[in-house]
Amino acid sequence: MAPYVIGVRAADEIKLGLDDPLTGTYAELGKNEQIGCELAIEQINAKGGILGRKAELLVEDSTSADTGTAVQKARKLIERDKVDFLLGNVNSAMAIALGQVSNELKTLHIVTGGHTDSVTGTDCHWNVFRVCNTTRMETNSVAKTLYSTNTANAGILLRRIMPLVIRCSRASRLVSSSSGESS
Repeated sequence: MAPYVIGVRAADEIKLGLDDPLTGTYAELGKNEQIGCELAIEQINAKGGILGRKAELLVEDSTSADTGTAVQKARKLIERDKVDFLLGNVNSAMAIALGQVSNELKTLHIVTGGHTDSVTGTDCHWNVFRVCNTTRMETNSVAKTLYSTNTANAGILLRRIMPLVIRCSRASRLVSSSSGESS
């Protein structure tokens, strides 16, 4: 009986759903991620797949500015298309919203480009992982170098950057809370 079960399991594909912007402001970032995912799937399948199972990529356009559409597309990928993993989004507010949906639907979610700290910080769920750096990592990585290179210019630059980072973080929290979904 065991070989039959293994044979059936190996016949099923592992589905990965990419919910990224393919139109609008962030389209180029989303298309680049799609190209990267397609290359990864090709390489994985060339090496025999994942535990002997072929990997398949399903792609949806989250749009660049409509969190509601991103959430709708995530639900479609998870509920209708039955993806095993959800990938995306490059937009931090959408990544947070997708994290809420994937958590509700008990699906693993890999954030590919939402850099806001709260994606895997205050708004994180058990099923959400990140493969990109956070905004805090980015600012920490350049702050010391900027400051030691040119103290006057670094101070001016940091005074301009930090409020922007804080505003972006607050804006993404506002957008995710306005989507009407709870953490």
